[in-house]
Amino acid sequence: MNPPRVHRALLASLLLVLVWTLEVWFAQDALLVPTFKVPEALIQRQLLRLGMNVGVIVVAIYVLPRRALYAFFGAQLVLFILGGIYYDHYGRLPKIAMFATHGGEGAAIWPMIVGMVAPGRVALFGGLFAVKCALARLAKDPERPPVTRKVVWGGVALWVIMFVVANVTLDPLTKMKRWGTASRYGLTYGFTIPMVVEAYYATNSSFRERALASARASTDRLTPLEPDFPVHDRVVFLQVESLDWGVMDRRVGGVPVTPRLNALKERSLYYKAEAAHFTGSADSDFVALMGVWPSKDICTYKIDDYPFGTALPHTLNQRGFSTASIHGVSGAFFNRRFGFGQMGVSNLMFQEELTASGVEARHAKYNWIQDGELFDFAAGAISKAEGKTFHLVITVTSHSPFKELPKDERSSCANWDDLLDRYFCSMGYVDRGVGRYLDRLPKDTTLVVYGDHNSSISAEGYDSGRRGDRDWVPVMVYNHGEDLSGLQRTRDGVALDGSLTFVDVMRYVHAQILRAHPPVAAAAP
Repeated sequence: MNPPRVHRALLASLLLVLVWTLEVWFAQDALLVPTFKVPEALIQRQLLRLGMNVGVIVVAIYVLPRRALYAFFGAQLVLFILGGIYYDHYGRLPKIAMFATHGGEGAAIWPMIVGMVAPGRVALFGGLFAVKCALARLAKDPERPPVTRKVVWGGVALWVIMFVVANVTLDPLTKMKRWGTASRYGLTYGFTIPMVVEAYYATNSSFRERALASARASTDRLTPLEPDFPVHDRVVFLQVESLDWGVMDRRVGGVPVTPRLNALKERSLYYKAEAAHFTGSADSDFVALMGVWPSKDICTYKIDDYPFGTALPHTLNQRGFSTASIHGVSGAFFNRRFGFGQMGVSNLMFQEELTASGVEARHAKYNWIQDGELFDFAAGAISKAEGKTFHLVITVTSHSPFKELPKDERSSCANWDDLLDRYFCSMGYVDRGVGRYLDRLPKDTTLVVYGDHNSSISAEGYDSGRRGDRDWVPVMVYNHGEDLSGLQRTRDGVALDGSLTFVDVMRYVHAQILRAHPPVAAAAP
């Protein structure tokens, strides 16, 4: 046995424990949301988590062979990077159930996900990956003395003690059956245990139960404050991808980014609403059509037995409306085809139907319908509509990381490599599409325009409006050819102070639509 090599192996083992523990501990802190206002409560949980991390890492280093450690490090590198992307976008930890229910959506847009990778995060975790591999190579030196059982059992004992203390005195994991989340309990236990426990409890029946509890928590704070407004026989909901509160009235080089939307808001009922953004963009159209909060666990359209019978399209069908959805992405995405069908949308126009109708799919990667062609199709459809008509139009081109612009539109960007500039260019493109749509929109049309969620951009000199895991979007209620702004009672109060949610606004809109269009009288026998 070579004493210098033995000492080097022992030192490398200690350094590997230190580096790996600190990496995991800081990654957990970065990807979890502190919810304790009392510092002592957070510190207690951080120390328990640190102890559990040390116990697991000591056992892993001494039990796993070198190549297994390399594989573990590599898997961890990928998960930390992907987890960072998810956290940047949603402000919370993903759920295991979402990997199962939303995996198809993620695989379909993997180039977009790659484009959202933060280079600094890759450099940091990539560098730590290399350091850990080098230390593992030294720590697993064949000249190292055999691992004693005391070391392994010491790591196991440390983990068990920390776990029992946490589960008995601070955060019983049984509470996760109903209300606890992995993001919250991860502060105590790290990533794996809360995510596994959450997945264990998250049967489809519990998804439904929790989603219904979320729906019951919906509020209706706007309806008592605002007056009635005219609602015409044509009603359009326009959901704009990544429309920030902060982009409205924004100027770049003295030129407005969204001149048509800016002009629209001046003639509209105008609101700053907290977005519904828990599992993806589909949360927003769910609220628009249901008027209640969605599931915060998985996309509500993936809960087979969710009661969709109170959806606005169902009610409008009963009141003489034809109802349609127009979206340039596949109906399989977020299971919207199923969800919209359950809600009573009678004419589903997704990428499949639009392409079959002759609309050109110009998106190079995903075969999506770009917003320019989408707006042209939607304008033609509403112009030709006869009788009472409801349309839900959903855009997609301005999706993060804002690289989906048609190539012939990119010349307007001063710096295509800059995220913020790409966002402004994308929103300018969408704004021009909105303008063309408005120019063709028939009079006597009620239009509701809203952002599905925030862009999540954090850049010097620009405030998107996001605060932690909450974000705000503009909502405009407009009657084409009219000025509704004078009717608004709340414009100097709750309308723009950020206290309203998207649910509050849509419940008011629903109430006005149904007031203006009562049930069709039954024919006399």
